Amino acid sequence: LDFERSDNGTMLAAGEYVGDQWLSDFGLTVSADGAGSTGFTPGGQARVFDTANPTGSDEDLGTPNSAFGGPGIGDFGSPTNSVALGKVLIIQESDKDAPDDNQFGGVISFMFVDPVK
Repeated sequence: LDFERSDNGTMLAAGEYVGDQWLSDFGLTVSADGAGSTGFTPGGQARVFDTANPTGSDEDLGTPNSAFGGPGIGDFGSPTNSVALGKVLIIQESDKDAPDDNQFGGVISFMFVDPVK
């Protein structure tokens, strides 16, 4: 399982909201909830963020770090972000077109239909 494709192989676009894209093959649903009453999670959905092409002034989520040939920019210290991660899930900050992570964080939950061993 990754966040590049849905369970039927359809590519997920940066900015797409996700919840049940992995339900039929993996028995998995995803939900997101911003900390407190922050964030924008329509229908409790997380949002796809492309770390190779960060948007919303979120170069801190870019992978790998610019010292390793990527778009990522760290806040301090020597860079250790040396691996490209592709698409990841975020809690959206507000209702706008570009993916932008919620500065206050929150919880992204993965719920399986059948118990995981």
